[in-house]
Amino acid sequence: MESPRPSFVKQNHGTIAMWFLFSLPLIFSLGVFILTTFFQIERDSQAQRLCYKIFFQAQRESAHWIDELLRLNPRSTLLKTQHEQALQELEIALASGQPSAISFAEARVAYYHAKRLTLEMQQKNLIAQVHKTLFQSENDSVEQLKKYFDSSDQKIRNRLNSKTGVWIEKKAEPGVSPVSPDLAPNYRLVPDIDRHQKLKINWRNQRFASLLFKRFISSSIAEEKSCAVSPFWKNHSWYFSVDQDKFW
Repeated sequence: MESPRPSFVKQNHGTIAMWFLFSLPLIFSLGVFILTTFFQIERDSQAQRLCYKIFFQAQRESAHWIDELLRLNPRSTLLKTQHEQALQELEIALASGQPSAISFAEARVAYYHAKRLTLEMQQKNLIAQVHKTLFQSENDSVEQLKKYFDSSDQKIRNRLNSKTGVWIEKKAEPGVSPVSPDLAPNYRLVPDIDRHQKLKINWRNQRFASLLFKRFISSSIAEEKSCAVSPFWKNHSWYFSVDQDKFW
């Protein structure tokens, strides 16, 4: 009696071959999906390096303008003292009733008032420079990341559709505030400057299968990433910290 074993083995081989042929597109699709995932990890890392370069430069420039602003504090204090003394002298002159003394005292008051107005304009210009630097860096980061993502998305669009949105969630503000509401006041750093002046950009990757692989990969994957650089003041020096997302 013949053994049926060879026929059974042949049947198993045929089943395995059919299963392999049926699964080949799925295996290929999963392989493409995995390779694309690694590509996007590298892409996100490159995007972070790009925005860090912009944000670090902006924070260094902003720190320079803030330093210039704080260096004006002694002059602000001096002019305030001189202005107040001139006002006191005017009161004395008015009490004396002497026209020449009154005219001289009024001229001194006007002189120091004008000096303080000039200083206040200088202070506001420096704060405006900080605003401009922060605002420009946010715009530059959005523009450059959009261009970068549009370019990199084209490389994988034939295999998987990819769409990336870029946005600024909260605008950075100069991390300084006046000590008092005076004309040309002293300025100081705000206590939470690391949050107040943080530069941060967000992006959202959404990947889903192209028409070729939709029958095998139907679900989309959405991930949000960001990069941020914050300033802080310690031991009479500026430092910059990085908020970094992990991609693996």
